[in-house]
Amino acid sequence: RERCRPRMLMTAALLCKPSYLDPSKVGDCPFTHFARVALHLGGCEYIPWPTAPDAKPNWLLDEHGGSMPCLAPMGFENGDGAVSDSFKIASTALPPTPADTASLAAADGFFPSIAKFIKNTDAVGEGQDVELRQALVDVLVRLDTHLQSSGATFFGGEAVGLADASIATKLFMLECVGNHYKSFTLDSGRMPALSAYQKRMLAVPEFESTKPELADAVTGWGQARGGGH
Repeated sequence: RERCRPRMLMTAALLCKPSYLDPSKVGDCPFTHFARVALHLGGCEYIPWPTAPDAKPNWLLDEHGGSMPCLAPMGFENGDGAVSDSFKIASTALPPTPADTASLAAADGFFPSIAKFIKNTDAVGEGQDVELRQALVDVLVRLDTHLQSSGATFFGGEAVGLADASIATKLFMLECVGNHYKSFTLDSGRMPALSAYQKRMLAVPEFESTKPELADAVTGWGQARGGGH
């Protein structure tokens, strides 16, 4: 279905974190989800290749420090031309428009704010939870304001773009684990545009078909929290 590399003699492999539930399936990494959404939207042929730590090929370890996702144009066994930067993978498949660029700037610091908040094991309202929670809310409100002021349906404009592949995958991850670990949900009253946007993205086939399992996300972030609940 996908045609962004017509001269390739073999289909590219996207080496990525495997599922905790079924190692033959793609796992919960939000950067892999970002790359996959962009690859699908850009019409690029590739094979998802869940790769366990002990199954990483030597070229991935030697040339990319084992980093994934990694798109290998020549397939799993050959690292020639491989790219292990999710943004480069995504932006090559789906070049950014001016709307994408503006939205990505508005999303600056989004993932770090999520990661710091979810990894924090303080109870709600205690310790660093208050500061980290507010920092995340500040970014979410900024995104909501940006989307409202743009008047567009998506962060990429009237069509789903690179910024949506980036922002929506992180929003989905937050939805999966925010309430489970930190009693956090998106405030639709305070962030109406973002809340409605999140529902629209779930109806986008390229997003829906590549999203990770909820249980995988919960397990992965549980490990990131030191096995805490």
